[in-house]
Amino acid sequence: MFWEALRPETESPATPRSHVHIEKKGSLLIFHFEAKDTTALRASLNSYLSWLYLLKGVHDILAC
Repeated sequence: MFWEALRPETESPATPRSHVHIEKKGSLLIFHFEAKDTTALRASLNSYLSWLYLLKGVHDILAC
């Protein structure tokens, strides 16, 4: 579920300053972040962490 939800974000990055690739290995998701500067890296990390937190919350609600 998480991979399918985040995959569209990797296909069209919001900015040319950073790019994220998600790899699925079994039940694990591996994130590869590339950025031109630390500000872009920090913004990408914060975005993906926020989306993961949101997806976990939705998953927990639906699992009840």
